[in-house]
Amino acid sequence: QGETTTSTTTTSTTTNLLSIASAAAATAAAPPKLQFATGVSALSEASFLGSEWERPVRGGEAEILLQLAYWLACLIDWVLNRQPNCVAYGQVPQTEWPRMLANWKFSLSSLAALLLAAFW
Repeated sequence: QGETTTSTTTTSTTTNLLSIASAAAATAAAPPKLQFATGVSALSEASFLGSEWERPVRGGEAEILLQLAYWLACLIDWVLNRQPNCVAYGQVPQTEWPRMLANWKFSLSSLAALLLAAFW
């Protein structure tokens, strides 16, 4: 009777271990499902809220052109007697359109068109 109890215990332990191992393998093999919280959008739908001057440097923008555009915006605000906007890290100019001049492709194309119009 003692041998039967030991044999039954060993068999049930082996069966439990095999079922745990197969469940773990099935869980590991299944790809994780991405779940988004309510109100969270996909990255492609993300938009930036804030001043253009708060954005990081983008592709095609040169740091020196960005600095020149920033000072041009400060000069325009000074001439128009506008106060700078207060943001989390300091103050930025209200005039945001000069930021597009930081793109070297746009600046080079604009300069070429201006020179072409002036000297044609």
